[in-house]
This record gives sequence, structure tokens and C-alpha cells, in this order.
Amino acid sequence: MPLRYLPPMTFHDALTRFLEGLGALGFADRTIAGYGADLAAFERFLGEVAHGDDIELVAVSPLWVEAYLARGRPTPSYRNRKLSALRSLFRFARRQGLLEEKDDPTRHVAFARVPRKEPSHLSFEEYLAILKAAGRCSRPSLRLRNQAILVVLWNTGLRVSELCALVCTPYTRHTFSSRAV
Repeated sequence: MPLRYLPPMTFHDALTRFLEGLGALGFADRTIAGYGADLAAFERFLGEVAHGDDIELVAVSPLWVEAYLARGRPTPSYRNRKLSALRSLFRFARRQGLLEEKDDPTRHVAFARVPRKEPSHLSFEEYLAILKAAGRCSRPSLRLRNQAILVVLWNTGLRVSELCALVCTPYTRHTFSSRAV
């Protein structure tokens, strides 16, 4: 998209326009507040870097973005959330014609690798305690259903949504079958 002529816009004005745009698109208030908090923190950082001057949007440097993201030894997920907010703002500015792609200070900033978490497993005692709790239901049919659900989940590795999609044929004494959809 070619850049339209617009007077230079400060970071603060672009931030205000961005948050108003999110509201117009129907984003949830908490989402807008989250973006606002992350981007206001970057704006404060810019104020420190520029000694209180209001920075123009096109003057924001990739080095400033990297320095901001590295402050205080952030965790990878924290850094990525901040970078995601900044990228959203600068992508919005490009779409609005306020910035050319070459001037986007976030375009070459990489997301941090988030280490994979090892899945946690229940001990056998925890497994039995949960089965026992499911068996405390006052209605026998629900007690059996709840215990069957837990056993199927644990023994097959199905997700809850997959379990809910199972179609069971009527039970007979000699056969039982089901199929996953």
C-alpha cells in the first residue's frame, strides 16, 4: 500500500488511534486494556530514551525495541507478549498509511523461544483418589458414568472435546463399540 501523505504522527497519537481502532473492531475491554498497558510502558520507555520528548512514530528504532524488551531479564513469554503488542501497533500504522514497512522497527525483531514444559502426570494414588471422588455421586447411573469418563480419558489419552464427540452404540452384554468423530 503506498504511503498517504499525513503529517508526522507521534507515538502517543498512533497509540491512541490504535486503541480506538481496537474498540471500533469490537475487541473486549480487557484485551484493549492489556494492549494499552503494554504499549503505555513502551511509551514511558521512549520518554526516558528521548529525555521527555514525544517521539514521532517513524523515529522509533529497532534498537530501542530490543532494549525495551530486554529490560529486567524478562521471561520468554513476557517478552513475546510485549513484542506482540508492539507488532500489532506498527502493523496497524502500516495499514493506516502512517508508516512504510521499511520503517517498522519490529519487523526484524525475533520472538523468544519458549521452552517446552514437560507434561505433569498423576501418581497412582492421585488417580485412585479422583476415581473415588467421582464414585461419591448420590445417583448410581451418574457415578458409573463419571467413573467411565475418567477411565476412558486416562487410558486413551483423548481430549475432553474428543470424548464428548464419541458416539456410543447401545450396550449389549456381548458387544460394545464406539467410534470417534
